Amino acid sequence: MVRSSFTDQQPSEHGRVNTLVMPPEKHISVPKNELRLALKNRLELTDREMFDDLVKLIEGVASFDFVDIKRRMRANFLPFACGARGEAYVQRAGKGVPSASDLDAKVCGVA
Repeated sequence: MVRSSFTDQQPSEHGRVNTLVMPPEKHISVPKNELRLALKNRLELTDREMFDDLVKLIEGVASFDFVDIKRRMRANFLPFACGARGEAYVQRAGKGVPSASDLDAKVCGVA
């Protein structure tokens, strides 16, 4: 049983609350086209074109934010994904990973 009030609790025989108490939803559960039309119809005729431009801008920013978060998550979790696949995580871009002899030569100062 789900209730949307903070004070609506019914204790059971053992003193426990047997209902899930949660705040009301914080999003509007209607399709975005209906919401957009409802808002647009409340505007003056002269402002409706600017509203369309504003909606395009907001959608573009939201899309960019989503792509940016997705890119950062891939980059941040790449070492874990490689480890789960049993692969070594390579942090270099461009050239391939140097061999052990190349690294030894570099440490010893031999070119």
